[in-house]
Amino acid sequence: IWEVWLTSLLVMMMQRSGSANMSVLRILRLFRLVRIARVGRLMSSCRELIVLVKGISMGLRSVLSTLFFLMVIIYVFAIIFTQLFRGSEEARGCYDGVLESMNCLMLNVVFPEQQELMARMLELGPMTYLLGIFYLLITGLTVMNMLIGVLVEVVSVTAQVDKEETAMKAVKEKIEELLPAEVRHATGITREHFMNVIMDPGLVQTLATIDVDVMTVVEYPEIMYHSRNALTVPELVDAILQFRRTTSVSMMDIAQLRRFMVNELEDLRGLIKSNQII
Repeated sequence: IWEVWLTSLLVMMMQRSGSANMSVLRILRLFRLVRIARVGRLMSSCRELIVLVKGISMGLRSVLSTLFFLMVIIYVFAIIFTQLFRGSEEARGCYDGVLESMNCLMLNVVFPEQQELMARMLELGPMTYLLGIFYLLITGLTVMNMLIGVLVEVVSVTAQVDKEETAMKAVKEKIEELLPAEVRHATGITREHFMNVIMDPGLVQTLATIDVDVMTVVEYPEIMYHSRNALTVPELVDAILQFRRTTSVSMMDIAQLRRFMVNELEDLRGLIKSNQII
């Protein structure tokens, strides 16, 4: 409605009044940027975009602080270079003044590949130049560096997942190699079978390569076999990998430890009541 009817009526009225200044209409056309709000509807269906926008908003203070610190550095060195090189033939066009020095330093250091673009924007006016700087700061520095961070995080997570799968596969293959087939498929792996298998030097070396504390596994097998007589190979592998030194403690681990201690105290209380301990 605005673009079709109201803008057309304003053009007709200004032509009839003889006004040749059309810059007002250019400003009014900026109201069409309100259409950008429609992008919010599309973002609601794409969670990745929402995460990126939230990341930019959360890191806005840090980004602004970094940019402010960058401008302070450029300002200080612009003053130094202006005082040292003003009036020399080599510094003409770059260090004739503080503002010109700041512009030269910023374009050659921060935006070296956009010098031609920024020169054209400077010819259009100071506001256009500042708008161009803001655009380059958002796209060239913030969003592109965020893209690098996202890619690094994805590669890190992928490498971690691949490392976990490789470790589990190596331990599983080694355990299956040491156990008889009837034990793996029929009865499962009992504590006695596990204690015999864990003494194998090859398995110990495999567990050591993935940072499993083998001594703790040998000393506390009841933690893995608590309230269970036998474990399948995948269950046993998961239980063994919990003894890695790099494993973080979770609420589930604390709950399991609490349940284990309660059961041990109940067993001790039962032994005391039955007069089996003197």
